Amino acid sequence: MSEQIAPGGFAWPPARTELRARLSRLTATGGSASSRHPHDGPRVLDRGAVLHGKAYVLLVFAGIWALMQGIGDIVRAFAVQRVHEQL
Repeated sequence: MSEQIAPGGFAWPPARTELRARLSRLTATGGSASSRHPHDGPRVLDRGAVLHGKAYVLLVFAGIWALMQGIGDIVRAFAVQRVHEQL
């Protein structure tokens, strides 16, 4: 089977040496899915991703709080209506 170059510049199928290198990295790390290529560079904490994650959590909590407030307002409105009808 001949190697073909995809539009993104990736070769498919990967060369046998590349497959062997991937296999050796997986076996050297105990089969961890997080094995990295040596040319990937140091792993750096992406603060932007962390802040986006925190923002989404805050947004979810704010949405839940607003939903609970809205439900409470509707319940109170029906309670006031019942009291008004009783008078």
